[in-house]
Amino acid sequence: MHFSSLQDSYGASSEEAKYEFSYQVKDDEGNDFGHEERRDGDHTQGSYYNELPDGRRQTVTYEVKGDSGYVADVKYSGEAHYDSGSYESRESRESESREYYN
Repeated sequence: MHFSSLQDSYGASSEEAKYEFSYQVKDDEGNDFGHEERRDGDHTQGSYYNELPDGRRQTVTYEVKGDSGYVADVKYSGEAHYDSGSYESRESRESESREYYN
């Protein structure tokens, strides 16, 4: 009995994946995000970013080597700003005015 691999049956190349891409989006409505990635065989690395509603930028840098899994480093830059109607601001005001009884 002989079993052929999927690779054989579909005629796919045995070459390892190799690619790179990048894109950025910034529009008049305040959207600002992007992504870049490079892959060579079983090694993939890249990063993506987006502007958060509070004004900070979130940047995720990641890497995958073989079977090691996805390893990410998440960073935030800038200072968070909350308007008076935001959840964070309401929560702060409410916690300041509460009285606690034991």
